[in-house]
Amino acid sequence: MGVIFVAAGLLPIALAVGVITPKPGQMHAPAWLVFLAGCCFCLVGTVLILPERSVRLRGFLAGLFVTAFATVFLWVGFGPGERQFRSGLSIGPVSSWSPGGELSGRFVFGVAGVLIAAFAVWAWLKWLRSFAAPKQKSPSADPVDH
Repeated sequence: MGVIFVAAGLLPIALAVGVITPKPGQMHAPAWLVFLAGCCFCLVGTVLILPERSVRLRGFLAGLFVTAFATVFLWVGFGPGERQFRSGLSIGPVSSWSPGGELSGRFVFGVAGVLIAAFAVWAWLKWLRSFAAPKQKSPSADPVDH
């Protein structure tokens, strides 16, 4: 599963760094933000690929992921420029879509970004506390990771 996430992140990264040239007007966000969105997928994939015993490395990468994810939401909510949103409702096979207002869309993304950023702070604090925690002896402990 992790490899699929990493592979999914490579396309936006390739677009952001210019390996793949997007059609004019195709990218509606700055290249750095598209790069960051691709990194989110790659980071989650890497966490899934790493062995469970690599607790600190996985915690570090998870902290990077949550921070990057929050940044994407915060940019949509509070960043410069005009935004276009769609709102919809789906019940089974029936769905309905309509244009959404910019203010309500920014509000939803902004609130979500702030909540995700708060979670990122918690993740970083938990990761930092892992260095102060006493080492636990386990037969499968990775000496490089502790």
